[in-house]
Amino acid sequence: MPASNEQIVTDHHMRVDTVSSKPKKVLIVVSNPAVASTVGWAVGFWAAELTHPYYELTERGV
Repeated sequence: MPASNEQIVTDHHMRVDTVSSKPKKVLIVVSNPAVASTVGWAVGFWAAELTHPYYELTERGV
């Protein structure tokens, strides 16, 4: 039987393959800084939504 969900979730950070020679690709999708016409909510992105994943991934060799 696998470990508890809490252990699995915390353990996934340690399973990043930083030695692989296979190139990795990441697609990060952002929207334009406008307001949605259907609901009137802002649908633009904060820069941190793009930069934080970028720095986390590059630190791990992705």
